[in-house]
Amino acid sequence: MKKNGNSKKYREKQYFDSYEFNRTKKMGYYYAMDMKEKYDEYFLKYPKDYTSYPYYASFLMKYGYLDDALKILDYGYQLSKHDHKFMKSVDKVIFLDKFYYLYKLKIMFYKENYQEVLNIYYDHYEVLKESINESDAIIMYCKKKIGEVIPLREEVKSYLYRQIIEYRESDFLDHIKKHLADEAIHMDNASSSIFVPDFPIDDVFGEVKKYIPSPNCLYPGGMEDAYIFKYNECGRDHYRLTDYFKVFCFHNTREFITMTPSIVNEKVFPCIDLNYLKNEDDEYNYIKVSPVDKFLKKYKK
Repeated sequence: MKKNGNSKKYREKQYFDSYEFNRTKKMGYYYAMDMKEKYDEYFLKYPKDYTSYPYYASFLMKYGYLDDALKILDYGYQLSKHDHKFMKSVDKVIFLDKFYYLYKLKIMFYKENYQEVLNIYYDHYEVLKESINESDAIIMYCKKKIGEVIPLREEVKSYLYRQIIEYRESDFLDHIKKHLADEAIHMDNASSSIFVPDFPIDDVFGEVKKYIPSPNCLYPGGMEDAYIFKYNECGRDHYRLTDYFKVFCFHNTREFITMTPSIVNEKVFPCIDLNYLKNEDDEYNYIKVSPVDKFLKKYKK
């Protein structure tokens, strides 16, 4: 019995190592520069771990490597189709199909191929319906971009949907009041991420606009771009004082979705430092070079 058990574990090791792969994923939060090399090493050892290729693709997508993300996604998926043993594992095939088409749809969105996003969604609806449904913002956004009929602004209640249909900066500024200490104190739906009292929101927001849109952002995987700014002791994220805040915009636009204090790892994410605003005599401004910037430069084709 024991011998057979060890033999089974050995055979599984040829396909994947869950401990090693999870350790590689966790490294992404702390060591972005090393992640691509670690993923490459992992798939050299375990090329048949087909269900893990979408995670690698999502990492590449996050840092803007859309063509590489699509390539690795397609490679793992096509490789699986020639593995007869894998194709007999129904649950694994279903799992891979779901994440293959989900990430392909997201990559195509960031590539601004909106018609292809809709094609993937409608062609593989049964696979994607649990992750994305007809009323999801990303589908509405793509329909708008290609000129399909969408609801009128007054017909929807959702803040996000209204902004997709017709963006209004005044609505954005009203939306982020729940993150402002002087406003949130009077609200029932105040956020747990709050800017400090007297935070100069008008001055800061005016400065933020100068940096958006730009390549200095992340692609979280929804329909937005994420920018990280540094402004010392700007607010609290779940009661923890932080020097950073995030700004989310519709992809490649200056149409703002939200803005909130956030605990971030400065060593991982690109950061735009706005502390020069605190000193009126200091006119310089700069974008902090983080390990992510070095990572992008290192792997830029």
